[in-house]
Amino acid sequence: MATPIIFPHIEIDGVKYPRVTLHWYDITGDSSWADVGEFREFRCAEVVTEGFVFDIFEHEGKKFVRTFTSYIEEGEEGPTFGDRGCFPVDILRGESQHIIKIAELYVRARR
Repeated sequence: MATPIIFPHIEIDGVKYPRVTLHWYDITGDSSWADVGEFREFRCAEVVTEGFVFDIFEHEGKKFVRTFTSYIEEGEEGPTFGDRGCFPVDILRGESQHIIKIAELYVRARR
């Protein structure tokens, strides 16, 4: 018998959504002038997103994760989700990619 996957989660309308903290890189832009030293210090922003995994899917050979942080349990057609995000898994930092792999097992097990 397989060991059950235990993950912090919420349950909405009978469906469990795992809670995650994702660390990822975002594009940074700057239209000002910079010397060589300043330019070499220019980096992508390191962002932290906390929320719940709605699902993980593939599109055109790339893996994506959809998240949300807000919800209304009693919508006309079931729950309604807000503060949504969709991330290519490739932009996640290493530890967050590992968390998504575990969350994906959890999401698959709830089907």
